[in-house]
Amino acid sequence: MESKENIVALTSIRFFLSLLVVIYHTQLYLVAVLFPTTSSLNTYFNFGQTAVDAFFFLADLFFRINTFKHLKKYLYIGT
Repeated sequence: MESKENIVALTSIRFFLSLLVVIYHTQLYLVAVLFPTTSSLNTYFNFGQTAVDAFFFLADLFFRINTFKHLKKYLYIGT
């Protein structure tokens, strides 16, 4: 069983990685919208970028669900 310190450390790392992904995609979006050149629009709005976004979204969702399951044991949430 994992200790509380390990749970907090893993949660912090996952939050930091999620924050980096959000910042990265936000700046890509802002560049595409504020400076609408063909290359910036093609960089952000293409199938490859959508696939990467979907992958990070699913990975983040998995980590959040997994983290909640671990925290539930320590925070006595639910039954």
